[in-house]
Amino acid sequence: MSANGATHLMRGDLTTRELTALRTNVECPSLSPDETRIAYKKRVGADWQLHVLHLATGQDTPLAAPAGIDDQAAWLDDTTVAYGRTEQGRPFVYAVPADGSGKPVKLTEGSSPSMTTGAR
Repeated sequence: MSANGATHLMRGDLTTRELTALRTNVECPSLSPDETRIAYKKRVGADWQLHVLHLATGQDTPLAAPAGIDDQAAWLDDTTVAYGRTEQGRPFVYAVPADGSGKPVKLTEGSSPSMTTGAR
């Protein structure tokens, strides 16, 4: 949700018709296949960074992707998040562990993981 110049990750309850803000300065949420976490991009200073929020604990984990990623993250499986990044004018899809460890791995040439992987 966007309001007053800020974006918010919201939790909604259809029965009570209530919304609760979980995080501020976030966009492009993507629910994990096991429905326990949400990957999203978070504004940190002037850059976007990929993060994962564990819904049960509220723990927010920055991913090992470089800052400046402005793309919709997509889950490849329960442990891996993919994202798009342009290098020297060419788009590529990368994957990174969802627990904040490791480093990005280039998967394929393409503009977005949601288009090239069929991920959620």
